[in-house]
Amino acid sequence: MVGTLIAAVVLTVLVALIWNLKAGLSFGLGGAVGALYLRLLAKSVEGTPGGGWSLPLGSARMVVFIGLMVVALKTEALAVLPTFFGFLTYKAFLLAYAIRLASKP
Repeated sequence: MVGTLIAAVVLTVLVALIWNLKAGLSFGLGGAVGALYLRLLAKSVEGTPGGGWSLPLGSARMVVFIGLMVVALKTEALAVLPTFFGFLTYKAFLLAYAIRLASKP
């Protein structure tokens, strides 16, 4: 999770420098919520018997994502696409982590 937050902060600064502050803040919020989502996902996997996947319909993870998108849509200070892409930074971190694990002898 720390790696996700570090990546989100670095990418937030880059987005703010390349585009504008609104896009950077939106990306940062999405990245922070993505890290929270990753933490909830990890807790869900830990709590599942056998380490399998469980996704109940009323999952807290879905509430977190939907809440983020509603806030981004309703708030003029945020842009929706950078918020969504910031949220997805947790997936990039998971991919990098999986590649690193697979490359270990």
